[in-house]
Amino acid sequence: MAKYAPLHEHLKSQIKVEIVMDFGEIEKIIGSKLPPSARKYSAWWAKGEAGQHVQKRAWLDAGYIVENFDIIRQRVTFQRRRS
Repeated sequence: MAKYAPLHEHLKSQIKVEIVMDFGEIEKIIGSKLPPSARKYSAWWAKGEAGQHVQKRAWLDAGYIVENFDIIRQRVTFQRRRS
C-alpha cells in the first residue's frame, strides 16, 4: 500500500461521512499519477469491501468504501463504512 499510504492517512484523518474527490486531488495526495487503468476501468474503483488490491486497501483500512465513481468526470465518492 506504500504508494497509496498518503491517501489512507488522508482519509483516516477525516470525520466526514462522505468525501468527494477528483482524480487530480488524489494524485496530489499520493504524489504521483494514478495508473491509466484508474481512468479507463471501473473495476479499479470497484465498490464493495472484498478485494486485496493495494489501492482498495488504502480506503478500506481507513474506514471508507467507494460509494460512487465517475470515470468521465474523473471523480470518486468515498463513504464511511457502517460499523
